[in-house]
Formats: sequence, structure tokens, C-alpha cells
Amino acid sequence: MGQGKLGFDLSKNPTANEESEVALRRELLALAGIPHQEACDRVIALDQGHAQRRQWPWAKLGESPLALALEPLARLAKAARVPIGGASIKDMVEAFASEGWRCDAAALDALANTKPPAVAAAIASAVRALYAPWLESAAQRFQALVSQNDIGLRGLVRGISGEKEACVLFVDGLRFDVGGRLQEELESRDLKVRMTYRSTPLPTVTATAKPTATPILDAVKGGESAVEFVPLMAATSQPCTSQRLREEITRRGMEVIDAENAGTPAGSEGGGWTETGFWVGL
Repeated sequence: MGQGKLGFDLSKNPTANEESEVALRRELLALAGIPHQEACDRVIALDQGHAQRRQWPWAKLGESPLALALEPLARLAKAARVPIGGASIKDMVEAFASEGWRCDAAALDALANTKPPAVAAAIASAVRALYAPWLESAAQRFQALVSQNDIGLRGLVRGISGEKEACVLFVDGLRFDVGGRLQEELESRDLKVRMTYRSTPLPTVTATAKPTATPILDAVKGGESAVEFVPLMAATSQPCTSQRLREEITRRGMEVIDAENAGTPAGSEGGGWTETGFWVGL
């Protein structure tokens, strides 16, 4: 009787957990050959079937990596079932800023952490099956809207204005999903946070996009001869280099704060402006 009871208590059976991992790996690899919506539905169903294994002792011992990976994969599947679409560029931007970014976040969560090669390959294959069609659909829709009305995109691009006793931090390469995570983390620490968004010009490279995160957007212009997508200073047609950008920011009443001289703005009416590279240190 004791042996029979043990057979039904799968949580204490390492063989049952191992067999479940093998079967799950096979299921994840098979996602590559089925339609996108079906793949999303199957991952959600797999998560429901394997969720209990995340509470088994084998998960704590590192023996259930695929069961653990199903949690972010299921989030990715739920997010990827909803395409980023809309009748206008503004509609697409709003849809992404509202919920679409969670798809990016879930994909990165699924791929995070070092895992054995066979496990990592199964997870990567599943992410590709769920994520790539969603990305492709969104990219194609966005390209179609821009080709129909690129002026509509330009109309969404705007600069910023300074504020006394406040500092604008330009983070190069800060993705929207990281901003969303930052908001959630700060709110969990009982801080009041309001996240808004602005559209960036195309292409979304540092040289082109940085001026839009300053109060001098009206002082720069594009140009057919711009090198490496660097815009030009409107008054002189010279390249908008970092030095010229900072000089113009200062002329607009904002204090440029260097990393070596970090601190609060020294009383400038327009507050402060500083920049850093992308980092995650929560």
C-alpha cells in the first residue's frame, strides 16, 4: 500500500518530474511547426498543466527549468495573441505603450538566466514561435502606416521643456519595457510614478533621437547629406554634435550635468539635463 501511495504522490517522484521535463521539451520544440494562434493556445495550456510542478521540491533543486520557464512563456503567449495594430500610427503607439511592451518583457524573461544547452534551445525555439510572428505583424503594419502618412509620425515627435529643481535624465537605449518595469518597481516601494511616452524620429539611433529628449528640438533639422543620421543645427547647417547640443541646451536655460559633477541643478530656471548609457540596477 505504501508503494502504491508513493506512486500517486508525483511531487515526491523524481522520475515523474524528469519524464515531465522531457515531454515538455518535446512539446516546446514542436511549436515551430504550428500556426501562431495555436502555438499561443498550446503554451497557455501547457502552463496550466505544469504549473503545479513549480511547487515541487525538484524545482527548488533546479531540476524543473522548463516548468519554470513556462511562466514567462505563458505571459508571452497571452500578450502575443493580441496583435499591435490600429488605423493610425498614433493608435499603434498607444497600443504598444498600453500593453504591447509586456510582450517584449515576457520574451526577455523567458530567455533570461543560464540554462543547459538542450533546455535553452527548447525555450529559444518556443520564444521564436510565439514572438517572431507578433513582431513581424507589428513591423509590417507600422511600415504600411508610415508609407501612407509619414507626416503623421513626424507630428507625434516633440521635444521636452525644462523645469526648475528637476533634472531630465536621458538614458541611451532604455527600452519601453525596462521603463515599465522601473515604474512597477518604484510603485512597489510606495513611490508615486507617472509614466508617459513620446514618439521618436526615424531612424531610432542615438544621433537622431537624442535631440528630441532636450528642449532644443526646434534648433535642429534633417538633411539629405547628414552623415550617420546626425541632424543639423538649423541656424548653421553644422552637424548636431554632442558639444553643440550641450551648448544649445545651456543657452536654453538648462544646466548640463556631467557624470563627474553629479548633483542637483545649481538654481537654473530650466532645471538640469544629463545622460547615461543603458543600465539595469534594480
